[in-house]
Amino acid sequence: MRSSNTKHKQQRVEILVRGTVQGVGFRPFIYNLASRLRISGTVTNTGDGVVIKATAPRERLLFFIAAITEQAPPLARINSVESRPLGSAIPAGSFSILPSVAGSSANTAIPPDIAICDDCLRELLDPADPRYHYPFINCTNCGPRFTIVETIPYDRPKTSMKVFPMCDRCEAEYHDPGNRRFHAQPNACSHCGPGLTLRSRSGERVPVSDPVAGAVSLLVDDKILAVRGLGGFHLVVNGCSEKAVALLRARKGRPDKPLAIMAGDLLAVGDFCSMNTMEKELLASPERPIVLLRKKNDGGLAEGLAPGIDEIGVMLPYTPLHHLLFQMPDCPKVLVMTSGNISGSPICTANNDALAR
Repeated sequence: MRSSNTKHKQQRVEILVRGTVQGVGFRPFIYNLASRLRISGTVTNTGDGVVIKATAPRERLLFFIAAITEQAPPLARINSVESRPLGSAIPAGSFSILPSVAGSSANTAIPPDIAICDDCLRELLDPADPRYHYPFINCTNCGPRFTIVETIPYDRPKTSMKVFPMCDRCEAEYHDPGNRRFHAQPNACSHCGPGLTLRSRSGERVPVSDPVAGAVSLLVDDKILAVRGLGGFHLVVNGCSEKAVALLRARKGRPDKPLAIMAGDLLAVGDFCSMNTMEKELLASPERPIVLLRKKNDGGLAEGLAPGIDEIGVMLPYTPLHHLLFQMPDCPKVLVMTSGNISGSPICTANNDALAR
């Protein structure tokens, strides 16, 4: 029988968690879990995964280790949890997130970019919110990941967001364990983050008060837009306009290959395509995939989108900017979203590169 002293004696362990555990809110999760269980120690990102050093009575540590897997953030994918006794002392009374440690190996995975979450979407559309209509809103549960990381461990200085120092408010959110932007690496707002501009084909800035409204007016006029998104550019036109679709095909040199489209929500998709329950769930999933759907005969889509084919690839908005476009009263109900890359060429990710092409 285990003695009461053994059961309650402080023990120290080092835990290595491998898998997709960076960029998914894992360190904040560990911090809050440890604080709730009154466990002292530290957590840090490394090239091998997330390393946790913890001290607590044995029974509490066992519960803590089990909860790492059982209560992990929804976007985390844990491959393994390894623990071993730790000989070195751990200061009691607090738990902290340490700066990341780079190593010689890179055995951890970074998740794909994640569609805007419901909380951020509510803030985006709330006139009383500080991030109202901010096209790059994000939090620990959504936003860019894979497309902004430059190296691991995943931390802001190792992403493309390193050139945007956080303002005082964003910095406070980043360090607040009770905030859902706690350690959200792309955290930003209109005061400190990237902004939005509308530019002409020659690269000159178009003098409009609202670039989103200006973009929509061009789409209504059957113009082609190059919209910079996550991982590159989309060429965008009105999906209900035969003229705009034909112009896009001519410019892109794509005479008959089907074009993918985006609609504002599931209700809009239902106007021109048939969907079953599984297809609806796929469309609305965090990955926001392109789903092949059967076209309705009277849906109003341009015939040139998928000539001679009964199905068409459909996706829902996944960035804040997509939602802002569809919020404009005059926005076409369907937008073609096709890659701006030339076949066989490197992915175009920079504004100057896009203008040159």
